[in-house]
Amino acid sequence: MLNKKALQLGLMLGGISILLSILLYLMGVGIMTNWYVGIAFGLVILALYIIFSLRLKKTPGLDHISYWQAFFAIVIMVVIPGILNAGYQRTINYLDPHLMENIENATIQKTTSFMESFGAPQDKIDKTIDDMQAKFEEAKNVTPAGMVKDICKSLAMYAVFGFIMAIFVRKSPPVFPESGNQQP
Repeated sequence: MLNKKALQLGLMLGGISILLSILLYLMGVGIMTNWYVGIAFGLVILALYIIFSLRLKKTPGLDHISYWQAFFAIVIMVVIPGILNAGYQRTINYLDPHLMENIENATIQKTTSFMESFGAPQDKIDKTIDDMQAKFEEAKNVTPAGMVKDICKSLAMYAVFGFIMAIFVRKSPPVFPESGNQQP
């Protein structure tokens, strides 16, 4: 019952995350590359993950949820949006093949402007831009080993989140179980 609820909540989280991503996409690359938008997006998603994790505790019919039951339910709940978002990213990159290039250009432009506004020397700006371009190139040339590495990183993050949230989701069995309306 708990895993079924986790699956439902995971699908809801995935849908919400994709809708937010579509909204950002429709707002344009300029908005997508603002650092504060990225932080706000991440905080909203984190808050939703926490709220939905705590909803697992209120699954009807469960008097007791062990730590490990809570952990596995939470991991199921957060893996589903990860899979859905990966599918969304592949789809959007297929539909708009120039999106990543546009994001790269906008990011480089904003970084250059930001560094120039702080009076950074040109050699530091050039080095930063070269490093950014190298990372963008690395992201474009995904290898099977790189994919496995990224999946492992994601699973590790999901597990850490699950370990922490399971502390709050677990439910001890009642100390004095209700046994109806018995009179002493």
